[in-house]
Amino acid sequence: MEHDDVSYLKKILGELAMVLDQIEAELEKRKLENEGQKCELWLCGCAFTLADVLLGATLHRLKFLGLSKKYWEDGSRPNLQSFFERVQRRFAFRKVSRWNCGDWLGSEGTLPQDKADIKTQLL
Repeated sequence: MEHDDVSYLKKILGELAMVLDQIEAELEKRKLENEGQKCELWLCGCAFTLADVLLGATLHRLKFLGLSKKYWEDGSRPNLQSFFERVQRRFAFRKVSRWNCGDWLGSEGTLPQDKADIKTQLL
């Protein structure tokens, strides 16, 4: 099967929708489990974990590809939307996503020297 085949892409996007539905359900469970607690809710409860980093990066990439309106910004997955908004407010995410999206890249796709120190701090 070729990767540029339209039916293949539709299949992959359908699978993406199912995975996002599962994540939405998990986030709803965390919300109910931690009702009344004063903490930000993440995939594993009140603690921000590697799972949240990975999901945040995935959602960021989907937004970059223009898929966020279809998959969560339309109100169909409010927990996922809230999750991504919380991720986007995190200082480290804002710094890394700016660098990742090319705002800091030079014309050759490399970091200019004055930004290289920031990359070192982030890693």
